[in-house]
Amino acid sequence: MRLPLLACVCLTCSFAQSGGEPPQLLQLVRRAGGDARPMRPYAELQAPLNVWGLTTLTGVSEAWALEAHDSFASIEELDKRLNPVDGPRAGNGDNGFVADEVLGPSKAMVAIYRPDASYRPDQALKALARARYVHVTIYRVRPGMEGGFATVAGYRRNAFDTMNLDRPDMAYQVLAGAPSGTYLLLAPMTSLRVLDEGISRREAGGRGHDSTASKTMSETILVREQRLLRVEPAMSWVSDEFAAPDLDFWRMRSGPKQ
Repeated sequence: MRLPLLACVCLTCSFAQSGGEPPQLLQLVRRAGGDARPMRPYAELQAPLNVWGLTTLTGVSEAWALEAHDSFASIEELDKRLNPVDGPRAGNGDNGFVADEVLGPSKAMVAIYRPDASYRPDQALKALARARYVHVTIYRVRPGMEGGFATVAGYRRNAFDTMNLDRPDMAYQVLAGAPSGTYLLLAPMTSLRVLDEGISRREAGGRGHDSTASKTMSETILVREQRLLRVEPAMSWVSDEFAAPDLDFWRMRSGPKQ
């Protein structure tokens, strides 16, 4: 599952090669069911990008592949490899219907990184290499209220800072493949115990926002849903550089027997 040096030079899409920033674009490919097989033939193609495979722990039973891209040119390059004009087409994986009322039935979507809506994204980036789960918050804003999401994200950051919540995330705005005004906030977690700590901090610090923040959020947000997904190394395709902090996990090596 290593990336060839030439490919990395030609098309730099991995986290480590983007200056410590989350990828500028994510392509999310989905299929129905929890099958942990690779979504698309990344290994066969020696695809020069990182891909994180996930399956849902809550919500609709789905498998996700998060492809890290630095540009639309990168998405086009991968599409050409997957779907050559004179060869077989890989498409977007399995053809099963995805019955998802929030994200819709789309099998693939493209989202752009929103640093202004993220919470400690540099820490989220580091956490991803050791993550076992990803906490996903899906927002859909009301029509015409897209500009208000940054304000809502600001209230959210302030609340998290007040609690000193240790759950950093990376925010993405969907550009294509989902209803307008859809945002995905991805929080990598090494353990679900992180959620226990969050509950304790919320209870200690009090709940809710002030009246102004609550009013703004109500006027802006149409849908807010949270999901838990487990990281699947068998579905993933990541560079040795990315995998280095937890190489045994990403390469699925068993530890010594106790």
